[in-house]
Order: sequence, then structure tokens, then C-alpha cells
Amino acid sequence: MVKKKEISTLSAIALVCAFLFPPAGFILGIIALVEINKKSQLKGKGLAIAAIVISIIWPIFLLLLFFGGLYLMAASLGPEQTLEIIELLNNTY
Repeated sequence: MVKKKEISTLSAIALVCAFLFPPAGFILGIIALVEINKKSQLKGKGLAIAAIVISIIWPIFLLLLFFGGLYLMAASLGPEQTLEIIELLNNTY
């Protein structure tokens, strides 16, 4: 009787963690990949690789989105209002 391969639970958890907490998703993805390569009855190698890649790309995307939003906000305000906000922030700290 041929045994069906099961999807690695760790690779599925790594994929979820890749979006919520990328460092954990990266580490769990690597652990899942090693586990899948050691045990022939597990599948989910694609999930583990996706978790690793998303853990790297997702934070970069979020940073670009954040700084792009700041740039668009500053560009839409105009130079005078932007300088007023900078002066206000400098006086606050």
C-alpha cells in the first residue's frame, strides 16, 4: 500500500508567519525546508520556499509603501506647509 504524502504543517505556519512576522516566517521556512528534505513522506517544499521569499520581500514592500506615502503626503502639501511641519516636529523634541 502506497502511503500518501502529507503537507508539512510547519511550512504552512511559516507561510502565515511570513506575512505577520517575517523573521519568524523566514526561520520557520528554513526549518520546514530542511524537515521536508529529510522526511520523504512530507510535501510542501513550495510553501516553505514561498515563506522564505515572502519573508524577504514583504518588509521591503512595506518600507517602500510607507516612505512612498510620506513622499506623496509631503509633495501634496507644498513647500511652506512641509517646512512648518518640520519646524513643529523639531520644536516638539
